[in-house]
Amino acid sequence: MSEKKQDRSRICILVASSPESENTRTLFKITEAAVAMGHQVEIFLMSDGVYHILHHNFSN
Repeated sequence: MSEKKQDRSRICILVASSPESENTRTLFKITEAAVAMGHQVEIFLMSDGVYHILHHNFSN
């Protein structure tokens, strides 16, 4: 019986919207799902996106 090898990807996400944006929830859901599937996720912050560092939910 052969074992199916699951492809693992490296996913990079660029965030330029503030923590108050509606996109923040989507960002976390996509990231959580990708990590749960074994993918490596890197998040890059720019513009108002850098304020996510101060947001309590982003530190996890």
